[in-house]
Amino acid sequence: DKSAEIAFKEIENDKRFSIIQHKTNKGLGAGRITGIENANTEYIIFMDPDDELDKNSVEKIQHQIQNQKADLFIFDYFEKKDSIDRRISGDAQDVSTLFSDSDKRISHVWHKVFRKEIFQRFDLNFYKTVTFAEDLFLCINSFLYSRNTIFVNDAYYHYVFNSSSLVNSRTEKSIYENILVVQNLLNNDFSKHKSIKSYLQKEFRSSFADIKDDFDFLSRINSISQSEYIKMQEEVLRMLEWLKRYARAFEEVKVSEQ
Repeated sequence: DKSAEIAFKEIENDKRFSIIQHKTNKGLGAGRITGIENANTEYIIFMDPDDELDKNSVEKIQHQIQNQKADLFIFDYFEKKDSIDRRISGDAQDVSTLFSDSDKRISHVWHKVFRKEIFQRFDLNFYKTVTFAEDLFLCINSFLYSRNTIFVNDAYYHYVFNSSSLVNSRTEKSIYENILVVQNLLNNDFSKHKSIKSYLQKEFRSSFADIKDDFDFLSRINSISQSEYIKMQEEVLRMLEWLKRYARAFEEVKVSEQ
């Protein structure tokens, strides 16, 4: 789509910017890690394609961060869906309340600012292995390892909802990787953040709920004709194998909780 070509042209004579390209598409997680590794600033902010930041917002954010010496800085955002902008905000002003309320500001990286040092406090290698739920992995670890998390009710970011994007598509791979991400996160020490652990356990259970509709038809197997069954057999076997994979992941997580 010529995105790189356009970006190079836009920053051609502006030394404040640099572009780093992978020779092959390594996925969102690997791309963000490359950005983290090459950033030479104290703080890092992420953006997704098609989204926008308000003019002068970085300058305003920088002023607020420096005054409060934040490790993790969280602000409100606008969600654009069907040509309508809706502000997403919350009442939480501390991490415990944020997770107790299952606030919508938990799992996205693009309305947060991270002190680069925070990424040195946990292992990013797992982040390179998944193509779904990457933001959840990065955000939860940042909440756990941040020494000073600041919330503000200013909205700077405009998120464009795209129903066909990867993050909004529920597939076998996306649901399974979401389970793996939550399973990995549950290995952390939650002695000081019990609300985060409760949130993750709920997130894990919802991953299984997402596949319920796909298996509802299995209860009708005894009532369908032989010809219909033959037509459906391949799909039934695929879904049963899929369910076994989730069951194994579920058992592994239950063991890690004990």
